[in-house]
Amino acid sequence: MKHVPLHVMLGVATVLAVVTALVDYTTLAELSGQADTWASIRKTLARTINSGSVWAGLGILAGYSAGPGRWLRGAALGAGVLLFTTTVHYAVGIAAGIVPATGWVSNSHWFLAAALFGAPLGLIGLAAHPHLLARLVLPLGMLAEPWVTRRFFGFYGTVPEQVSEIASGIILTLAGVLLAAMALRREYRRSHDSTL
Repeated sequence: MKHVPLHVMLGVATVLAVVTALVDYTTLAELSGQADTWASIRKTLARTINSGSVWAGLGILAGYSAGPGRWLRGAALGAGVLLFTTTVHYAVGIAAGIVPATGWVSNSHWFLAAALFGAPLGLIGLAAHPHLLARLVLPLGMLAEPWVTRRFFGFYGTVPEQVSEIASGIILTLAGVLLAAMALRREYRRSHDSTL
């Protein structure tokens, strides 16, 4: 991937923002414990796509989409796309009644995180064009997150909470293994082709 048009990157960001906002909608049946299967599925999806790794991956993808050697554009896209996604996420959440109207203020730390970490994540994405280590940042983050956030340990309340913690940890781990294998395979092919 040399360069991805901005409208495509914003489309990906919008889909992530809308899905991550709407997947947090909790039904009365879930709250009363009458829909544990659905609650487990919904919470697994929510914990997976709302994970730090997935959001960081969006910043990395934004930087990567700038194309090789475009450092300023990569950093700007990393921060800009994460700020855009966070804005759409909370706008949809507020419009759907999932997030209170004061959600802009009470979640301001996520806007700050998008601004602070977006540019470095974008630069990691840009560095992924020539460097294997940069391509391994996201897979390693996905492998580490379930352990750092203790998804496989302890008791988290209800059965859906416990199931979703473990299931999302497994999904992130498998995604990390898959992405790492893809990055290593690409590097092997690149080095093998250069020796021919």
